[in-house]
Amino acid sequence: MISARRAFVIMPFGEKKAPDGTAIDFDGVYRDLFAPAIAAAGLMPHRADADRRGGSIHLDMFQDLLLAEFVVADLTLDNPNVWYEIGVRHALRAGGTVLTYALRDRLPFDIAGQRMQRYTLKGGRLDPDLVEAEREALKEAIEATLGAWRGRRSSAMWCETCRCSNAISAAYRRVLTARCCSRRLSQAAAL
Repeated sequence: MISARRAFVIMPFGEKKAPDGTAIDFDGVYRDLFAPAIAAAGLMPHRADADRRGGSIHLDMFQDLLLAEFVVADLTLDNPNVWYEIGVRHALRAGGTVLTYALRDRLPFDIAGQRMQRYTLKGGRLDPDLVEAEREALKEAIEATLGAWRGRRSSAMWCETCRCSNAISAAYRRVLTARCCSRRLSQAAAL
């Protein structure tokens, strides 16, 4: 079942090399593991590379990180974009995130205490003998996480106009307030 509730997926795109030189098919990981598990948990999966419209990539990324009901992040490689985006998500929302990885024996100290879903790669592809069980485990982790954090305050700063949780800094808060409240501001200007 797919709903209008979105899950934003933070991960590398295409094929990327592992430290040992093995090419990892991250599009296959998304297609065969993440997207089906997210959909089975009742959310609509979305990756940034699916956006085809013009405009600011960064604005879209910040909106997805802030407004998505849920985030799944793949920490398999030390991809700076993935680490940056998960840091932004953690700053904006107190919960609603599942971290995943493959190939690692250890994770960096600051994130090692987080619960994570491990998945298995074989020759740079999902292990066909384990993918079904790992997809079910990821779906269950998403459902459990959604149930555990719903209703909690999402961010330390709030849009004062419409009480949504749009915020990063005081200056950016004004920009987001104007954007999220644009309908109300447009209506006020028309009076």
